[in-house]
Amino acid sequence: MVLDCCATCAKYCIYIFNVVFFLGGLLTLGVGIWMVADTAAIHTLVRVSDAIKGDGQHLQNELSPGVLQQAGWILIVAGGATLFFSFLGCCGAIRESQCLLSLYAVSLMLVFGLEVCAGVYAYVAKNSFEENARSLMMMSLTDEYMNGSSNAVTFGWNRMMADLECCGVVDYKDFQLARFWRKANTNRKQLPVQCCKLKDKVQQIPIDPNCEEFPTEANSNMFKGCYEALKTVLRNHLTILVYVGIGVGASQLFGIIITFILCCAVDKDK
Repeated sequence: MVLDCCATCAKYCIYIFNVVFFLGGLLTLGVGIWMVADTAAIHTLVRVSDAIKGDGQHLQNELSPGVLQQAGWILIVAGGATLFFSFLGCCGAIRESQCLLSLYAVSLMLVFGLEVCAGVYAYVAKNSFEENARSLMMMSLTDEYMNGSSNAVTFGWNRMMADLECCGVVDYKDFQLARFWRKANTNRKQLPVQCCKLKDKVQQIPIDPNCEEFPTEANSNMFKGCYEALKTVLRNHLTILVYVGIGVGASQLFGIIITFILCCAVDKDK
């Protein structure tokens, strides 16, 4: 089948673009399967990394088997979805299949439409969106947060509290509602060590060893909630987020347009 110059360019743009994504999806899927199937090997790599960086047992303790398994399944889903969409684009372009190209374009349109709807909702219903985000954070803390880093939610909370220097959703009292943390809290700690002011954020060593049992505003971030801290970070980086969103949306829109150009050319050549 002979295509005109514009359609040929569209064909190879779609093909090259999706080959790159296909390889990325394949790598993501492979890493995810490896993390789920062989957590012992990951821990070995972490131990080597800790030894090189001199971080002791910090990363090894944080990345428990539960965290690795959950992260692995996320990578498997993300990699599988990427493989599926890029497969449609690659095969549709190289075989000049109108059916596969149409399915690929519709898939891109659905993703693009969902992103636009999410952006409009976040802007129009700002107060409702923020309240839902706060409720989601509180739910994850009360229902999933545990001692140590035994799951991905706990790992995420610990990193956020240490890096943003915050504690809980609103303040340290939120941890009294965290049922798993409270149940395992046999030492009557008032808050996790990540809520303390740390002299080493990597190994999460508090300045005051008594901070967890006897927190004060001087030795902890007990009254600085992570919800407001996260809002501040997002607000400070809003321009970057907007440009990234525009870039992603523009690339998807470009992909939709050139896919339909190729579809129309294929249809004319039949």
